[in-house]
Amino acid sequence: MYKRGERGPDRRKGSAEPETMQAGSKADAAAPPEDAAWGPAARERRQRARRRERNLAQTMPDKTPASVDLVPTAKDGLSIDAGFEQHEKRVRDLQGALARRRRRRMVMLALRLMFFVILPTATVAYYYIAMATDMYQTNAEFVIQKADSPAASNAGLGGLFSGFGLADAKDSIAVQGFLASRAAMERLDREEGFVAHFQNPAIDPLQRLDADASREDAYRLFQRHVVVGFDLTEGILRMEVMAADPESAQRFSTALISYAEEMVDSLSVRARRQNMEGAETSFSDREAQVAEAAARVLDLQQRYDTFSAEGELQIELSVIQSLELELEQLRRERRLLSTNDKPNAARLKVLDQKIAFTEAAVAARRSELTTTDQGTLSLAAISSALSMARSDLAAKEQMRIVALNTLEQARIEAARQVRYLSVNVPPVAPDIATYPRPAQHIAVGFFVFLGLYIMLGLTASILREQVSV
Repeated sequence: MYKRGERGPDRRKGSAEPETMQAGSKADAAAPPEDAAWGPAARERRQRARRRERNLAQTMPDKTPASVDLVPTAKDGLSIDAGFEQHEKRVRDLQGALARRRRRRMVMLALRLMFFVILPTATVAYYYIAMATDMYQTNAEFVIQKADSPAASNAGLGGLFSGFGLADAKDSIAVQGFLASRAAMERLDREEGFVAHFQNPAIDPLQRLDADASREDAYRLFQRHVVVGFDLTEGILRMEVMAADPESAQRFSTALISYAEEMVDSLSVRARRQNMEGAETSFSDREAQVAEAAARVLDLQQRYDTFSAEGELQIELSVIQSLELELEQLRRERRLLSTNDKPNAARLKVLDQKIAFTEAAVAARRSELTTTDQGTLSLAAISSALSMARSDLAAKEQMRIVALNTLEQARIEAARQVRYLSVNVPPVAPDIATYPRPAQHIAVGFFVFLGLYIMLGLTASILREQVSV
């Protein structure tokens, strides 16, 4: 043992003193004066006690009063061993308080988890396992098609793919909107009893529709049990229908598909009707005009007792030509007879009479061609009238042919505008209930309640911190 004030042996070399003692030497340099009366071992114990006191003060600042000195000093009137026993007792008390506080917090955490997470999850599990009514779902897939143009389908490689093509996306979107509308729900209720099916007392209260439910409540239930989706990339409409029994699910799905077929057919019926009505009206007018022109030609032929003015004209011209030839021959005979010294006067007179008669016949024939008497028309006028009537008839016939072609084109366009609903996957009644799915729903409920608890706990902690500041 060394006396007070004497310096002990140098223990730095080869000493097993921990690094914490070396690091805390500067902090202990300002120790109270009574520490100098203690030996190295006592000083080391006091330094270790001060460090423990600081750690405890940082851990529980509200539980350790500033006036309490956990490290024994010379003025305590106690020996070193008794002072350190008292220090150890205080440390054990503080550790026990910390343990009790930790246990109390764990118990409160368990109670909160039990109340906010476990009990709601147990309620959800009880509902889906013991109370929830089985729901059966039918799936159906269908596409909307239109007729292709015959000319386009027969040209080139198009003939390999002739038949039907997919309609525009707007038609599919229109059908999707119709199937999810109130009109579809109202018609399904009238014809298939959709609302009465879900008002069955055998269905659990959460899924059952009240007996005095409004149409808005029925429509919200319809939206939950009838889901229609449209795939833009493939052009396929997918429909899911749920009901309390498989037969009703299949019946509802089939009815909705029939409604969609009627709606698809009505998409272009107005345009087709208007185009066809216009083409048919134009063709009827042209046929009436052709009939009127033909009647006018027939009337002229009957009135003037001629079938063809051109034929009559040719006949008249041939007669005039033959008369002129005969007249020329008579004139030649008269000139030959006149060359004699003593021509026969009787014969000259006969020739002169024949020549005069032939000239009169030619003049009469020519006058009939161009001269119009009172009440009668000349052959030229008749020919002109018949020619005009026949030209009008030919023009009207040409217009009738154009109208006929237009009518045929309108029929082709009407056939192209027809929309067809092709069911790729028909609805089939399932033999196993699709909903509920207890394991999946319980897991979802657990994570939902746990997330809500964490969010509320974090919010409460932040609010407490803000208020305390």
